[in-house]
Amino acid sequence: PSQCQIVWVTGDYLNGPMYTQDQFLVQPGGSPTFGRGPSDTIASQAPAAGTNPVCVAGNCQNANILGTTEPDVHPQVPLPTDNSALLTDANTYGQVYAGTTTITMNPNGTTANVWNCPSSSSSAPCTNTPSLNLVTHPVIYATGSCGSSYSPTNVTYSTNTTGHYFGTCGDIYVSGTYTTPLTIAAGDDVIVTGDLETTEVNGTPTGAATLGLVASAYVRVMHSCTGGNPDLTIDGAILTLTHSFFVDNYQCGGSSLGKLTVNGAIAQQYRGIVGT
Repeated sequence: PSQCQIVWVTGDYLNGPMYTQDQFLVQPGGSPTFGRGPSDTIASQAPAAGTNPVCVAGNCQNANILGTTEPDVHPQVPLPTDNSALLTDANTYGQVYAGTTTITMNPNGTTANVWNCPSSSSSAPCTNTPSLNLVTHPVIYATGSCGSSYSPTNVTYSTNTTGHYFGTCGDIYVSGTYTTPLTIAAGDDVIVTGDLETTEVNGTPTGAATLGLVASAYVRVMHSCTGGNPDLTIDGAILTLTHSFFVDNYQCGGSSLGKLTVNGAIAQQYRGIVGT
């Protein structure tokens, strides 16, 4: 149905290469920007057809395509079926938590305040590690799977009696600053609760630190339908193995949801909605 189609719109900037197994669907009259220059491939698996074959019906509307369009490009590297290899790495080189976990990286960029609340009871106690060393624990994993029951337009955030997110699901709530390489993986979802940044100069990440967010289901940006809609930045590579990268409650919250910037990469099974 047309109301379920996710379109590229004016104000969308994809400053890098892009690949889709389908084609680019641009809002009528829309002028998104694809690529930074000819070295960025704007690729589609669909075969050549029409005047601009990477777009639906050969019509890219008013898109500003700075990259080089390439139709009929088949994938070279398939998505992995799960992230169990990261669980093995976390057991060997990092830290494994069972159930819902909140990671707030400290301003020093090398430690994190971690709350693990794995019970379905709102009154159950949590375990707190106020200064987890990220240099010696570069892979963090939350086990537990509750299935794909996520409803992106009706999201609420429940906290227990101590004010922390809780549950048996393998969800990780994360925000803060990192200055050391880090991989965060979840048996279910990774939920970004605020800016997730490394050292930046004029908004561009610098230094050798990299971040991976790898979710079995979704990587989500926390957003409620009440209150303001601040700009939010994610410096990192996002990978969703079975679902999508989403902004919660993308359909509400005022005339503008703010500006979402991802400095890194997004790989997802299905394109998720980040705003309307």
